[in-house]
Amino acid sequence: MLSRVRSAVSPRLGLALRTSYARLSTETPPAAEPAKKHFLRTAEFWGFGGALAGWGLMGSAIYDALYQGPEVISMNMTPVQIVYSSLFARWAWVVQPRNLMLFFCHVSNVLAQSNQLRRAFEYQVEQGKADEVRAVGMQAGAGAVGLAALVMAGPRMQAAMVAMSIPGGLA
Repeated sequence: MLSRVRSAVSPRLGLALRTSYARLSTETPPAAEPAKKHFLRTAEFWGFGGALAGWGLMGSAIYDALYQGPEVISMNMTPVQIVYSSLFARWAWVVQPRNLMLFFCHVSNVLAQSNQLRRAFEYQVEQGKADEVRAVGMQAGAGAVGLAALVMAGPRMQAAMVAMSIPGGLA
């Protein structure tokens, strides 16, 4: 008698189990919540840190303008800092979301370094080194023309690189 019950129930139970298992295996699992990033791996943290470092550059230029003589100003490094801060000010403006703290610190640094460059040029002219000032001016002009050419050619260069279809990308 027990064997008849088992044989009568088993096929139905087996069919029900197989059906429910098949249904469960074809359902997509619920989407897992994305893991929360550690704060050291976020763009916000590094953008804020970069802005703080940028304010330090600008602060040192203002300190030097107030307490140091123009003879300590580097005629090579000051234009480099102007170009660097100009590029990063542009980047901070176009990145989404905009990093206004980084943008304003780099704009302030461009202004402070430009003042330092003015002081250095005046000092060099007073020392009778007007030829050196002209040479630096010519180099700065050539650099500005080269940079403008690269900026103008940028979209065409980007389109050409995309058209090359490099396996693995350009990353």
